[in-house]
Amino acid sequence: MKKFKFQINSEDDLILIEAFVNGYRIKLALDTAASHTVVDTTALMIAGMDLESNNKVKIETASGIIEANKIKTNIFNALGLTKPNFEISAYDFLSAGLLVEIDGVLGLDFLKNNILTIDFIKSELWLKK
Repeated sequence: MKKFKFQINSEDDLILIEAFVNGYRIKLALDTAASHTVVDTTALMIAGMDLESNNKVKIETASGIIEANKIKTNIFNALGLTKPNFEISAYDFLSAGLLVEIDGVLGLDFLKNNILTIDFIKSELWLKK
């Protein structure tokens, strides 16, 4: 079991996770309240993903309901866990007026069937099957 360090300097900070979509590095916020893993379409285009999809999903967010495309990755990796053919939700942050420094959120769809431990005192987390 590998432990991952995170840093929270203020109450507004997020736990940031390094993830890989088909080998391309992206930065996601860990969101244990998100049912779906959502990644910005710009990051997915840079990763060489085909964003054409007729498979739409409605996702409830703090700002309201959004519609995203379900896209299947060849390989998705985060927190030492690799999932082949993992479906993510692709959403165009820029067209929605979202200017953020992250590429998306890592949601419960990726974390389910595992044990996630977050130690805020040591600023470490780990995922165990």
